Amino acid sequence: MIKYILLLIFGLGYLGIQAQLFSTLSADFSILEKNTLKDTSFLVIGSLTYDLSEDLTTYNVTFPERKTWKFSGVQLTVYDSLGKIEKVDSIGMVSELSIFKKILKDDLSDFGLEEAGFTITEIQKDGRAVIMQWKPPAHMSFIKNILSREEKGNLTGIIVIDEYGKEINKTFYQEYILVGNIPVPTKIKSHFKGKEEQIYKELQLRGVEIY
Repeated sequence: MIKYILLLIFGLGYLGIQAQLFSTLSADFSILEKNTLKDTSFLVIGSLTYDLSEDLTTYNVTFPERKTWKFSGVQLTVYDSLGKIEKVDSIGMVSELSIFKKILKDDLSDFGLEEAGFTITEIQKDGRAVIMQWKPPAHMSFIKNILSREEKGNLTGIIVIDEYGKEINKTFYQEYILVGNIPVPTKIKSHFKGKEEQIYKELQLRGVEIY
């Protein structure tokens, strides 16, 4: 279940063919994650580059120790500070890195839900925000529906509700900036509820460049 939820949250995207003005996104980043079941937390700091043409994200980690992470498809390769391969792992799902693909394709406003086969069943207004309820395609029966929230054309939140009516994931997109006329959220906060654990994650971007 976790695999499919994370695939849904971080992996959906517009896969059609369209002209691309930009192919690379780079930024400094920090990731803070907490797991209530394991009673653990960690902070990672460094810089990243996403290459759309290769669908490759490279994290150059500087804290807590120097490493390089390369995500390509469902494969993660970790290099040590000397550039030697430390491990190769199949992550078994599309990671949050594909959010960069959506940004470069300027396809973040509806999170790619329409292209993935979701249909809008209800639209509500809350002040300046628009909240939409999405019904999943038949093959995603583990999802009851998804709620998306937009403000000024920017996606500000996604809530995933499972087949039992339980909210299992909330993700918020905050502190947008314009880079090359493309809106980029520089803070992404997510909260996942599992059977036993709760996972909180916050990704922050600084010095974002698109070219």
